[in-house]
Amino acid sequence: MSCKHQEDLNQAENDNDTEKSEKPVECHSNLEKQEETVKHFATPLTEADETADITEITGLIPGNIRAVTRSELKEQQNEMKVNEALLGGWEPSEIRQQQLEDDNIGKVFAAFESGSQKPPWESISSGTSALKTLWGQWNRLELHGGVLYRRFETNNGQTARKQMIVPKSRTQELLHYFHDVPSAAHLGVDKTLEKLKNGFYWPNMKEYVQAYCRSCDSCFARKPKKESTKAPLGTYVSGEPMERVALDIFDHCH
Repeated sequence: MSCKHQEDLNQAENDNDTEKSEKPVECHSNLEKQEETVKHFATPLTEADETADITEITGLIPGNIRAVTRSELKEQQNEMKVNEALLGGWEPSEIRQQQLEDDNIGKVFAAFESGSQKPPWESISSGTSALKTLWGQWNRLELHGGVLYRRFETNNGQTARKQMIVPKSRTQELLHYFHDVPSAAHLGVDKTLEKLKNGFYWPNMKEYVQAYCRSCDSCFARKPKKESTKAPLGTYVSGEPMERVALDIFDHCH
């Protein structure tokens, strides 16, 4: 064996020993990091930590904190994208003006903004059902940035959100964004209505969504056709006398 070959073998053995000696060091380093992480989370809360405002940390109201699943987080992200893309082109001053000009919203808006009491029933009794619906929700109305909103709360009181009251001139645009655009995925009536309710409201909202979804050509083309349940017409052949008897009864025939 040549001297050169012997030197190469010795160098390879030295490199292998060095690599083996480094692995325990790396493993020991990882263990130290894990121990530091455990100590960090196991450290007792200080008095300042206990008195910290949880809303500043999480943005949630105390008592309403709960785990959020991946599917819920994905839905929230999608809803935010839809609302941001839509509301990005909506100026508050423009929406306010359209609310005031709306035949139903305008009457309630003007009275609410003036700070007066709830209008008497006699003043709106001759109006439309939409006007009466808004009048009935007087105590749930709010003004934000000069725009009229409705405060929505679930029956258990765990969820509360603001819903912008949409003027009639904007309803078709909203229905298009929440049903027709690719991200809306042409969902059915219930899911489309649920997404709309996250930030918007107008009287008879469900009827609008139902009519819009039923008139959607894309949904109609994909909807499976129901098979006919009627039996085909045919001739019944009797095998013996009196097997099949039919009787027509007439009374007071002139």
